[in-house]
Amino acid sequence: MKTFKSLLCIAACSIGMIGGVNAATIKVSDETVKAGTMHNEAKIKISDDDLSNFKKVEFQLSVSNTFYAQITNVQASTGAGLSYEIHTENDITTYTFKGDLSEKELATITFRTSDSMDSNINITPVNVKFYKDDNNYQSPGDAGIKAIAGVIKYERPKSSEASLTSLVPSQGTLSPEFDSTHTNYTVQVKDTIAYIRFTAEACQGATVTGNGSTQLEMGENTIEIEVTAEDGQTKNTYTIKVIRGEVVEPSAYIKDLVLNNIGATLSPKFDSKNNKYTVQIGKEIEKLDFKYELEDPLAEVTIEGNENFVEGENLVKIKVVSSNKEDEQIYEITVIKSEEEQKEPITEDKNDDSKDEKKINVWLIVGIVTVVLAVAAGVTIILFKKKKNDKKKIDNTKLPLKRREGSEKTVEIDTVVEKPKHAAPQEEEESITDILKTELYDDDRTQKFNDDELEKLKKKIYDDEEIDQTKEFNFKDFE
Repeated sequence: MKTFKSLLCIAACSIGMIGGVNAATIKVSDETVKAGTMHNEAKIKISDDDLSNFKKVEFQLSVSNTFYAQITNVQASTGAGLSYEIHTENDITTYTFKGDLSEKELATITFRTSDSMDSNINITPVNVKFYKDDNNYQSPGDAGIKAIAGVIKYERPKSSEASLTSLVPSQGTLSPEFDSTHTNYTVQVKDTIAYIRFTAEACQGATVTGNGSTQLEMGENTIEIEVTAEDGQTKNTYTIKVIRGEVVEPSAYIKDLVLNNIGATLSPKFDSKNNKYTVQIGKEIEKLDFKYELEDPLAEVTIEGNENFVEGENLVKIKVVSSNKEDEQIYEITVIKSEEEQKEPITEDKNDDSKDEKKINVWLIVGIVTVVLAVAAGVTIILFKKKKNDKKKIDNTKLPLKRREGSEKTVEIDTVVEKPKHAAPQEEEESITDILKTELYDDDRTQKFNDDELEKLKKKIYDDEEIDQTKEFNFKDFE
């Protein structure tokens, strides 16, 4: 069969009409095809009530977009007495059908589509004639005669591509820069950012899921955006690691570790570089309540053996694996459980703040008292020294001129001469001061006294001013 450039014609014959209403419809059925498919079929049908009035039918088929579709065969239906003749002239083929037009299906059209097909095609019956006899016919436009086209709908092959054409975060920046072929990214945001949303656009026909608003935890958050291709089968997943907060170097060390159990304390005090500890607990504790802070917030922590403690020793292991999976630390805690309750459990003080405030007040009072005492002691010392100096000045004025303190370190005094025992008694007893003056200065002979001896002498003479009787002393005591 030839390729049709514009029109294909089919002629059909019919048997004589037997009066009645002259009404008939010829129609090509609608079909759906894909590009590049072979052996597609469409049906040529006739209908209405009084087909028995017509003995022959003749029509041609107009094919649109012949570049995309070609008719390869027209086969008459196998109804009783139904047949057709083919006549081709100037690339137009005419078929003549004869037989029982009461059959609802006249023929089957077989056609193929090209690989480049990208739109619908129409197959329309044209130049339709229903014959009552060989010379008497009716065409569309006459009462009751209709011709209806069949629409061959093009079904574009569904795409298997499942990729994004753009990906934009509401916070931060993608690293690396977006590329539809790259499916793993990282986004760094501040610790104050609690939510993030990604705007994702997919290729034609594909659908996107998982790009809604996501709540962020501190540290690493993993968000997956899935793209489903138009064919519904092919899928692709884009993974975005969102880090909330400060980025730190990978580490497997615990920065700080404490126990929240009442009465339980690590021994020795926690040190990140020390991996072994001991803790004693009472019979009421079944599990340790750890509170820890990691050097690497993205590190992975697992705890083993922290349950169902038995009497005696129990071993708890805290395993830390760095975020880059390259470092690992294991902290071992030996838990010693006693069947006796702890005598002095450490209780939580609900008024810790008030206790701290009282401690501060006590130390404040102690500090104030200490300062006051120090000032009082200083004042007392100053007054004492002043009084002593004043007394020293007064005492100094009572000494003879030669014995008063001066710049010289030594003082010369006369050698004491013993008074003769047979000396005549004086009418009035001399004072000790007069005797001292006489015995110190009347004789030419002199004797040197050092400062300490002079001070002792002065004290014996002057210190006790309230005593009336005269003190007797021998100057030889000072030699």
